[in-house]
Order: sequence, then C-alpha cells, then structure tokens
Amino acid sequence: MTMLKKCCCCSLRTASLVVAYLTFVIEILLWVWLFFPECEICGEFLILWIFAAFWNSLSAAILIVAVHRENPKLIPVHLVMHLSGLIIDMIGHLKIASSGHNSWRTLGHAIFYIGFMATDIVIALSYYHMEI
Repeated sequence: MTMLKKCCCCSLRTASLVVAYLTFVIEILLWVWLFFPECEICGEFLILWIFAAFWNSLSAAILIVAVHRENPKLIPVHLVMHLSGLIIDMIGHLKIASSGHNSWRTLGHAIFYIGFMATDIVIALSYYHMEI
C-alpha cells in the first residue's frame, strides 16, 4: 500500500533522488562541521559520528543505485541501513546530551536530521510500494 502518491508536486522517483543527493550534501556539511575548530565534540563522539556519516552516505548511495537502475529490490536494504544509521545517530546525540556538551548547534542538528531521516524513510518506502 503506497503511503504517498506524489511528493511536493513531483514523482516519488524524483523525490527519492532528491532526498538521496541531499543526504550526501548534509553528510559533507557534517564532516566540515565535525572538523571545524569550534566543534566541542571529541573522542568517542567524533568516532561515532564519523561512522554514522559514512554509514548514511553508503545508504544514500544504495538508494541512488536502486532508483537509477530501477531496481526496487535494493530499497529495503537502504531502509534497513538508514534506520540503523538513525539509531547510531541517536546514540551519539544521547551520549552528547548525557555528557553535558549541549549547545544549540547539536540540538538543531538532532531535530533537523531526525526529521530529514523520517522524511527519507517515508518517501523511499512509498516509492518501494509504488514500484512493487
């Protein structure tokens, strides 16, 4: 059962590609932010977020391949990887919150990225149901 028929007046295929490419842009911006001198994140937080950024980039690459090759069988792989990336990201945010390194940047990143990942999941799942 398809959850969405269209997304913002464009097809789900186009929306899936836009979300996948935006994921790459967001992950590149995250890399820049992580290595910016003002970033207070260090040690295990940095390693966890680097792993999450790599994992989410790989997930976006799988979605791009699935859409371009019109192979909907790869979309569940993207969804599982993306949900596990969300869990990894949430662990990082919880560790930062528990350590007392709270700032408006980390809170803004958490809210934006969780919303963006949820949107990605809804669009990719709708595209998968439409193709099958």
